[in-house]
Amino acid sequence: MKGDIVNWSEANWTVTNMTEGTLELEQLCGGSSLGNVLIPGTFDMDDAATMCHQMGSQMTVVKSKVEQNDLIDKLLGHPFCASKGEN
Repeated sequence: MKGDIVNWSEANWTVTNMTEGTLELEQLCGGSSLGNVLIPGTFDMDDAATMCHQMGSQMTVVKSKVEQNDLIDKLLGHPFCASKGEN
């Protein structure tokens, strides 16, 4: 798998108080079940789309006034956004 930081075929692991098993990627990476995830920072459209794609997700698209207001409430409650309003 691209991005591994450990050579899995050579690493010596001692499994203690754990169950060893194999998971499918879909079981391990359930990012879509998290809902909206705010990543602090400023990104251009291409970088944001690439980042979302790399995490197996997609950018949020607001489709109604209710969704817009819910998202605004969540954003205003996030420390990154709240600190921007103090200027």
